Amino acid sequence: MAQSQELDLVEISPNADPPVCKILDYQKYRYQQKKRATEQKANAAKIVIKEIRFGPNTDEHDFQFKLNHAKNFLSEGARSRPMSFSEDVRYSSPTRVKNSF
Repeated sequence: MAQSQELDLVEISPNADPPVCKILDYQKYRYQQKKRATEQKANAAKIVIKEIRFGPNTDEHDFQFKLNHAKNFLSEGARSRPMSFSEDVRYSSPTRVKNSF
């Protein structure tokens, strides 16, 4: 039947009982699947990570200023990563920042 219409018999769901097949143009089917996949990828949300650096001698005003920026980033939907650095050593998620949230 598929050969008479110059189409292909495509197995859609092989695990079903009985298996589901369709008569369609396989090249067109693959093109539509690829197009749908690229469209979903384009519409996917992009994850933005903002890094906020805190030094060992950060004053209270500067700390609060950076903390407010981190809260603004979170409210906008971006992720923020607080980083503390001290003489070429970087620590992630310092305790002072953890306690402030």
